[in-house]
Amino acid sequence: MPTVKIVMDVVKPLKEPNIFTLAYNLLEINGVKSVNIKVQDVGADAIALLIEIVGSNIEFEKVKLVLEEVGATVNSINEVLLSKD
Repeated sequence: MPTVKIVMDVVKPLKEPNIFTLAYNLLEINGVKSVNIKVQDVGADAIALLIEIVGSNIEFEKVKLVLEEVGATVNSINEVLLSKD
């Protein structure tokens, strides 16, 4: 079944990229139609983000790869929406 929405808590190092660039990188993944990133907390060396990705047939492994490329870690997956369509 295709994944159409993923909401997750992510921790990213404070260094680049900024959240605009991260959102653009996630939008490049096939099937991703929109990305919403909210800053939850800023620490001395890391930033906690709530990332919502919406699309059609989102491949979570590719999402994880984009996040890992910038040194980010998925702390939890808070919501997943699958569709039969």
